[in-house]
This record gives sequence, structure tokens and C-alpha cells, in this order.
Amino acid sequence: MYDDLNPAQIAEALEVTPPSLEAEAAAARILARHALGKEDLVLLLDALGLPRDDDTLTNLFPSSRKPEPQPP
Repeated sequence: MYDDLNPAQIAEALEVTPPSLEAEAAAARILARHALGKEDLVLLLDALGLPRDDDTLTNLFPSSRKPEPQPP
């Protein structure tokens, strides 16, 4: 009865398309908002396979979080 509902076969049948440039840009902006610094941003972009060239980092870094000052 459930032979035709094998999850692996269903997953293999799905068409996978690469994300659009707009989707990649949106993902990079969201990552930049959650990054704690430049190194963190580079690691996050690299982990998701998003571009991390100097131009991309220059555009994204202003939207990244500013480190919160530590109390004295």
C-alpha cells in the first residue's frame, strides 16, 4: 500500500534549480545582519557557498552587526 511513498525516491524526483541572483543577494544580506564581524561574515558566506569576494564583503559589511561594548 505504501510502496509508492518511499521518501528517498520522492526526493530524487524533485527538480533542483540553482538560486537566482536575487535570492543569493537576499541570503547574503540576512547573513550580514547576523554576523558578529568580518571573519564571521566570511565564514557564514563560505559555509553556504555564497560569493565572498572583496566587492561583496565591502557591500555587506555596513549592514553587519556592530559589536556591543563590553561593560567596564
